[in-house]
Amino acid sequence: MKQFQLVFEKLWGSAGLRQSAILVVGSLFSMAISAVAIILISRILGPTAFGLFGIGLAVSLMLNRIHDFGLNFAIQKYVSQSQDK
Repeated sequence: MKQFQLVFEKLWGSAGLRQSAILVVGSLFSMAISAVAIILISRILGPTAFGLFGIGLAVSLMLNRIHDFGLNFAIQKYVSQSQDK
């Protein structure tokens, strides 16, 4: 148990692991809020209106993917490469 605690303390001391943990917690929190919002929206709108909402959401997400053209990934790649130099 003591070895596990020492390894945990060593790992938690690294900035990368700490930032990754913050990112994971933030993502989980965001997913929880989204789940609650979808439940509330479905209750408020009813089946027919929620179906239309779902279709509109799906179309907007597909258009967003097409509109992006991978630009976010390219920016991340080139920024990370320029910071390494």
